[in-house]
Amino acid sequence: MSKLVSIIIPVFNVEKHIRKSLNSILNQTFNVNDVEVIMVDDCSTDGSGKIIDEYSKKYDNFKAVHLDENSGAAGKPRNIGLEEASCDFVMFLDSDDFFVENAIEVLYNQINGNAELDIVLGGYQNIHGDNKQIVLPFKNSDESYFEDTTNCIDLVKINPAISAKIFRTSFLVENNIKFPEGIPGQDLVFFLDAFFNAKNVLSLNNFIVYNRILRFDDNDKSISLNVTSKYILGLIEAYNLTLDVCMNNHVNKNLIKLILLSHLQFFTNQILKDSLSLDELSSIFNSSNFENFKKS
Repeated sequence: MSKLVSIIIPVFNVEKHIRKSLNSILNQTFNVNDVEVIMVDDCSTDGSGKIIDEYSKKYDNFKAVHLDENSGAAGKPRNIGLEEASCDFVMFLDSDDFFVENAIEVLYNQINGNAELDIVLGGYQNIHGDNKQIVLPFKNSDESYFEDTTNCIDLVKINPAISAKIFRTSFLVENNIKFPEGIPGQDLVFFLDAFFNAKNVLSLNNFIVYNRILRFDDNDKSISLNVTSKYILGLIEAYNLTLDVCMNNHVNKNLIKLILLSHLQFFTNQILKDSLSLDELSSIFNSSNFENFKKS
């Protein structure tokens, strides 16, 4: 029997969190037998690989894939998951986050009920200990429907958070939309490429899709919180690729400026975290990637 929704999960050194992520799929209001779960292990050095093997042996619709070499970011595991996906619709989940119990049901019913929709998205909740912060796409309406996505000024208000969205698989394949590999910020490039190519997009402005766990512990830190020179250089490369996506889709230059300005604040905040030496900062700002970005 064919499944309805593919869930792609990149996995790397998350043995403390991966069970909660996978169990959030098992505990959905959506029939779990209609879901295909593709878990792609990026050469974890802890027990993550054994855990996903355990789930794949226990559940026929859970598939564990193990890479031969670490790719350094979530892009390659997600692309491999897309190649393996067999369902009409696809969602993503980071292996340290977890879905709300009706996430799949709500997003699937919306996108499956309208053949013109290529993307449906919602909000999410940041969690750090007892602190919680809800992040919604828009605050002035219950829903927002986008038909002309190429030069949509509201685009800059949408967070690229990839786990808050469902995509029509055929749309991604036909437009050759993939994640850049080996760099952070690849979800931004992927989402913009998808958004600009979509026929129609629906935003559910009051619906929380998943809970995003912020990890600050030095021994258990989220990638976006572990600021290194390699990470910053990867962000710059992602911004250059973002420019390419915008130019290839003939996006208005004023909108491009707004898109980049909205993310440059994040970039600046990362630079100012005092985790980089002056020599590392000098190397970053003298790199060819930064020079290309500055010229653009």
